[in-house]
Parts: sequence; C-alpha cells; structure tokens
Amino acid sequence: MKKIAMCGVTLALLVGLAGCGHEKAAQQASHSQSTTSVKPKKVTATFENNEIKTSALKLKLTKSKVIPVGEVGNENGTKPVLAIWFSATNLSNNKVTARSAWTTIFAAYQKQASNKQLKFGAVPDAALKDNFNIPKGQTTKGAVAYELVDQQTSVTLKAVAAQTVGNKIFDVKTVLAAAASSSAAAESESAASASSAAQAAADAESAAAASAASDSESDTNAQSSTSADATADGMTGATGENQVTADQQAPTGAAAGASDAY
Repeated sequence: MKKIAMCGVTLALLVGLAGCGHEKAAQQASHSQSTTSVKPKKVTATFENNEIKTSALKLKLTKSKVIPVGEVGNENGTKPVLAIWFSATNLSNNKVTARSAWTTIFAAYQKQASNKQLKFGAVPDAALKDNFNIPKGQTTKGAVAYELVDQQTSVTLKAVAAQTVGNKIFDVKTVLAAAASSSAAAESESAASASSAAQAAADAESAAAASAASDSESDTNAQSSTSADATADGMTGATGENQVTADQQAPTGAAAGASDAY
C-alpha cells in the first residue's frame, strides 16, 4: 500500500511539473509573440526639402500653382486645380512611370476632417502628358493636378511609404496671391516694354525727319551752287564777247595808217 501511495504521489508531482512547464512555455511563447507584434518597423523613407526618397523611388516637387477654370492647363476643367510639377527617379528594376511613381507615394486632402482624397484633374502641362516607363537610374519630369473643393482651404499632400513619412501643406490663398502678383508684374513689364518700343519708334521717326531735312538742305545748297556757277559762266562768256567786239572795233595799226595815208 505504501508503495502504491508513493507511486501516486510521484505521478501527481510529475503531472504537476509537466503542467507548470507547459504553462511557462506558453507564457514565454505569448510574450515572444506580443514582443514581435509591437516591434516598430524600420522607416527607410525620408521627406525633406520637397523631396521624398525611398528604396525604389525619388520624387522632388519643383513648382506649384492654382489654375482657374478655362486658363492654360485647365482649359476643359469645371473646377480650379492645384497643379504640381515634379521630377521622378526610378531606383529599382520595377516598371515605373512618372504618374505611377506619384500615385504610389502621394495623396492629397483639402479638408482635414475628411479622409476623402482630392480627385485628379487633367495633366496641366501639355509637354508632360507622355507617360512612359522610366529606366533604372533615370529621371524624368511629370505634372499632376488636383481639383479643389474651394480656394480658401489649404491642401495637405501626404507622403506615404508603408507609413506616413511627412506632409506638405499648400496654402491655396498664398499660391493664388503669388500668381496674381506675378501676373501684375508681367503686365507692368509688358507695358514698360511697349512704352519703350513706342519711344524708340518716335526717336527713329524724328531722326528720319531730321535726316530728310538735312538731305533737302544739302540739295538746295547744291542747286544754289550750280546756279551761281552758271551765272558766273554766263558773265565770263559775256565778257569774252565784249572783248571780241572791242577788238573788232579797234583798227589795227596798218589799217589806221592806210586810212591816214588816204
């Protein structure tokens, strides 16, 4: 009986130890899984100075403007658009176009409380409408346009590569003011150029008139000189004729002597 009791106790201890070991192993596995699941992913993308770079792509924003309906770049649109120009570099062996590179990285929003992305408009630059593959290591230019909900609220451009890398804020009112200022400066420069051209034309006309007057005066002087020369020649001829007449009237010495002898 004692042997049976000892065996029973030993079996109970073994079962208990096995259960404890199993529970400890389960806890360790659970802890390991939880630790693995919360481990942050390494961010390899950067977005600085209007340029984002990932392991596969590099995009650099070069210019932006708001284009009203009907103007160049938004001729057939029904809403004003925010147009953005950029360069795209393919750093991988993947097939990438300028537009696919852009849409892979960026998304635009105008209302912060909304998750609804802005819709794309037509490509705002006719020279950049071709959408061809970019060879590895090569860079090409591209342009996109987003239809604006209004012309007061800023647009947030989010750069996402596995997770949000950074944001670019476009103040629509500031962009519009800059465009208006640039347009006014261009008009002022055009007006100044037109004024300068008009002044140059007037100066040229005055110079031409002065030259014509000078030529006319020279012609008049030349005619006066010719007339004076003709008058002088005439007087000279008259003097010669008078001299001949006098010579004819005056008798020679022999003739005079003959007259006296007679």
